[in-house]
Amino acid sequence: PATPIADEYAGTAMLYSSGTTGRPKGIVRPLPEKPPSQNLPLFDFLTKLWHYREGMVYLSPAPLYHSAPQAAVNLTIRMGGTVVIMESFDPERYLQLVEQWGITHSQLVPTMFSRMLKLPEQVRSRYDLSTLEIAVHAAAPCQAL
Repeated sequence: PATPIADEYAGTAMLYSSGTTGRPKGIVRPLPEKPPSQNLPLFDFLTKLWHYREGMVYLSPAPLYHSAPQAAVNLTIRMGGTVVIMESFDPERYLQLVEQWGITHSQLVPTMFSRMLKLPEQVRSRYDLSTLEIAVHAAAPCQAL
């Protein structure tokens, strides 16, 4: 509507179980108590921690049915940034997208880092990754290679 609704509240993401006991089920989460114009405390924390801002470009190499990539994408959009989503992870394609879109932020799991590091040096050095400011590592410990 042209005028904001007086008691408007933001919704919340619907995440699903893995379906280990049958069909995947939607997990009902409580709605935020604040209106959409006010950030949730977690968003404020992550914004400061990872320097999310207007104009940033986030590359999501992971599926959005996981909560962390979904939250990162939602926060990027909320901050006025651009999101690039990979249909599936390919290490060289990841490097291409960083260069092509001027990616500033991304979140990866250890196997993604390992797969990129296992690319031949001549492949890795083809791409300009100078725009990448923050690559968040999550999900599991990362082995030293």
